[in-house]
Amino acid sequence: MQKEALECFELSPQQERLWSLSETWPRGRAHCCILLEGPLNADALRGALERVIGRHEIFRSEIIGGQGAAVPAQVIRPDFRLDFEIVDSGPLSEDAQKAWIESTVHEDLRAWGSSSRGPSISAILNRISSDSHLLLICLPFMCADHITFNNLFDELCSYYDPDSRDAADSVESLQYADYSCWSRQLLTGENAEKARAFWDRLDKPPLELSAFAFAVPDPGSSKHSIESLVVRLDGEQSARIEQAAQALCVSEDMFMLVCWLTLLWKVTSQQEIVIGHVADGRVYKEMEAGMGVYARTVPLALSLAEDFTIDEAMGMVAKSLRDISIWQNYYINGPGGPQPGNRSTSRFPVLFEFERWPRRQFQSGVHFSMLDQSSTVDSFELKLTCVQNEEGIRAGFEYDSKRLKRPSVLRLADQFRTLLSNLLSNTEERMGALDIVSDQERNLLLAEFNNTDRDYGEAVCLHTLFERQARANPNHSAVIYEQEEMTYADLDSRADRMAHHLQSLGMGPEDLVAICAERSFELVIGLLAILKAGAAYLPLDPSYPQERISYMLEKSGAGAVLAQPHLTWMLAGHESKVVLLDAESTSARLRPSPGPRPPACPDNLAYVIFTSGSTGRPKGAMNTHRGIVNRLLWMQEAYGLNEKDRVLQKTPYSFDVSVWEFFWPLITGSAMVLARPGGHRDPAYLARLIREQKVTTIHFVPSMLEFFLRDPGASECGSLKRVICSGEALTARMKEEFFERLDCELENLYGPTEAAVDVTRWACRKGSDRKTVPIGSPIANIKIYLLKSDLKPAAIGVPGELYIGGVGVGRGYVNAPALTAERFIPSPFEDQPGERLYKTGDLAFYDPDGKIEFLGRIDHQVKIRGLRVELGEIESVFRSHPSVGDVVVVQREDEPGDKRLVAYLTPSRGQVPVVADLRALLKEKLPEYMTPSAFVVLNELPLTPSGKIDRQSLPPPDQPRGDLEELFVAPRNPLEEVLSDIWAEVLGLDLISVHDNFFELGGHSLMVMRIVVRIRETFQMELPPSVLFEATTVAELAEAMIKHEPKKGQMMKIATLVKKIEAMSEEDASAALARGRVEEFNL
Repeated sequence: MQKEALECFELSPQQERLWSLSETWPRGRAHCCILLEGPLNADALRGALERVIGRHEIFRSEIIGGQGAAVPAQVIRPDFRLDFEIVDSGPLSEDAQKAWIESTVHEDLRAWGSSSRGPSISAILNRISSDSHLLLICLPFMCADHITFNNLFDELCSYYDPDSRDAADSVESLQYADYSCWSRQLLTGENAEKARAFWDRLDKPPLELSAFAFAVPDPGSSKHSIESLVVRLDGEQSARIEQAAQALCVSEDMFMLVCWLTLLWKVTSQQEIVIGHVADGRVYKEMEAGMGVYARTVPLALSLAEDFTIDEAMGMVAKSLRDISIWQNYYINGPGGPQPGNRSTSRFPVLFEFERWPRRQFQSGVHFSMLDQSSTVDSFELKLTCVQNEEGIRAGFEYDSKRLKRPSVLRLADQFRTLLSNLLSNTEERMGALDIVSDQERNLLLAEFNNTDRDYGEAVCLHTLFERQARANPNHSAVIYEQEEMTYADLDSRADRMAHHLQSLGMGPEDLVAICAERSFELVIGLLAILKAGAAYLPLDPSYPQERISYMLEKSGAGAVLAQPHLTWMLAGHESKVVLLDAESTSARLRPSPGPRPPACPDNLAYVIFTSGSTGRPKGAMNTHRGIVNRLLWMQEAYGLNEKDRVLQKTPYSFDVSVWEFFWPLITGSAMVLARPGGHRDPAYLARLIREQKVTTIHFVPSMLEFFLRDPGASECGSLKRVICSGEALTARMKEEFFERLDCELENLYGPTEAAVDVTRWACRKGSDRKTVPIGSPIANIKIYLLKSDLKPAAIGVPGELYIGGVGVGRGYVNAPALTAERFIPSPFEDQPGERLYKTGDLAFYDPDGKIEFLGRIDHQVKIRGLRVELGEIESVFRSHPSVGDVVVVQREDEPGDKRLVAYLTPSRGQVPVVADLRALLKEKLPEYMTPSAFVVLNELPLTPSGKIDRQSLPPPDQPRGDLEELFVAPRNPLEEVLSDIWAEVLGLDLISVHDNFFELGGHSLMVMRIVVRIRETFQMELPPSVLFEATTVAELAEAMIKHEPKKGQMMKIATLVKKIEAMSEEDASAALARGRVEEFNL
């Protein structure tokens, strides 16, 4: 038998695009479903469909070339036979009809995919009653777009009616193979260069799903999983859309497009929105009746601003669409023309398409209605398809369920409906005034999510709660430190004596008493004594530079200072009364003064903690007894400490987490275990202390938690009931790692120093499928508002600045009324006068469940190892040096998990900044954690087109060895060699001198932890981190290790072994170690 010769045709550029998606895009079939009502002649219907197929070659075409083929082609089969199946399902509800369509299309796709040749087109006629049928037509998705199904519908109706067939035959039909050839020739024609120039101007980054706060991080899978939901607009709304469009002199599709762009603008806060717009492609009359994929996705960009009118936005979109219409056939897979090898799955992650379905027709006693249709012209991750038919307009949201969760899309759809309603109500409104928050959603945001009212009884002061416990449990252990214990009664009496002495010096309510002490019994006594005197305490961290302590004393106006004797030198030159804080001064030597103490009230100050300030100086946040007592009573209600619990106090008392570590156990009858000074940096020590003292509650910033979990002793801390995290973002990876090592609760708290420590809480759960760890919901008597710049609530899923209201809001900043007025504002949501909100500067959003997801900062404040840093304060210090012209300090994370500060400097008047001089200046004025790890000197700082510093263009810091003045000295023995290798690995350097200072090379406290871990792994030695803070060079560290080695010469022998193993091949080293023959290494 002679084999039939079939002519092959190239794919059109649109088909090539779809072919390139065949490995990642889930849809293999396009379809339409037509409702037929009346006495149907099934044979006539089949004949009509066969005549339509006979007229159009695309319906008889097949794509040849295996999946992944570089150059596929299509062939036209002249002997094609329609696969026409008749089924009888019986009556189906509207939902059941949808389900039948979906399952039948899926089954058709499965059958089509397993067939070697086809059929390319199939039809299933379902009899649902005596005079009602559903006709489902399925096609390969490379053979049909939306207009194809409209044209097919029209021709099918005409051929079903005998009186209309001749007229249908007379209509000229452009064959798709001819169109394909024409579209390819167009790309090399006389206007191709003009077209390329036009599309090059629109070659802008498209809107990515990462711009949506509620989007799930990209899982890295190329496969899409598309789901959908539909929003139906009633007849009245559809009519109003038509009227509004007419009033604005635009079409309904343009009106809906602008509504979609406006929603995207509001939800993502992107000034310019670039999405994909599905253009029809049938630009000439001869193409109007054409079947096949004429449509394509083209870029559409719109820049919006708050003061734009709706009419202005419509005008900009109308002009863009007019220009696009001229050049749309030249845009194929990017401005550069066809790129068949491009496997990008989402050229435009966000799309818009408007479909006008054909009107209902009556032919030979049967009513034909388009019930459903689906086609694909490009991939996407989020698409709005607006469908207009005789019943009105409906909005269909299709989304990749791997990136967007259904509750978030439901909320987005509700916001679209709200925006549309507001736009229809006032077409003269400014864009910024158009709201996407419905009344119901506003009630959720302002009331239901903030339903936190709790009655904790009579308001009291913090120390009063402690005194109650001292009376109830006088002989219970209150504080444990270095194997010694102090009872509640002893602590109470010693604090009383010191409090009376402070009162004798004139200290009382609203006075500030500073305290400068290391972690000790005396520190706890001093804190309680200040509160008992009615005053508020101001912590002065002994590790701070003396100049910073001087400024804090001067700014706060502290009337007295409690100081340990060995730290009094830091207070030289101050007029404040200095009271020694030692074992003798807190003993019976101080007698109670006569007369009652003037009582402090709940609204008096309890403490002032200074934090980094953007103006170049730290600022002191003032908190009252009422705020911190509410915070601690909530904590007790949530977690329930009892007399058997032990809380580890390890956070430096200059940070607000220390407040609950000190006072929560003391107001509940529990015991506080004090870590030794500097012990908070040592994971091995902490694990040992937890085990020895049976600690049940501990706090970690997430970055320190990571190092604690890596310590072998962490998994043996069986006494732990709960670990509380705050200070920086807790990752889902860290959460899961936690539950792999520890069997206890993990809590994620959030709050600023200005609002009594913490204001929200999230209880982590093992095995949760959440991709992020939220900061949760507001705690008792706290209100959280996520607001836009106009102080209106941000919609659910939309980022807003986090404002705090309620009992926990602090009084403001000490002796800084202007800054207080800027950050503490009158609440627009409370009826009671005097209620204020604290403006945090943090960015967050509500998820559909009402949980808050933290996003970051809206300014240049950062967190370094859980500590708040205003970059402007560091920059101010740099600018005070005469060799520095301009400076910008940024936080970089060039290696995952390694956040560090980097300073970029320009010289002043030809001077060259000397890094050593700058480090010395910073050491004088700033705490260690605020010193940048690296310094980069540039001729000039990069600027954006608007003249601002372009932080994104700042280069990564080079290896900093060249900044050091010391001559290079190579390692002189195996131990120094191994340590140099470890330092180089941790610091990311190639060359390290044995006399280079670790911190001047860019090291910081977390890197110290990494060095400790590597030394333990290599030498089986538990080296306290404090050693590395003292022995800051390789040479000094090697000497310190030899000094601490348990057996003389052990460190050098291990180092020699390590270097010999490194010199051997992997195979030889493994063999020698397997034989246990240490002598083979000739030690």
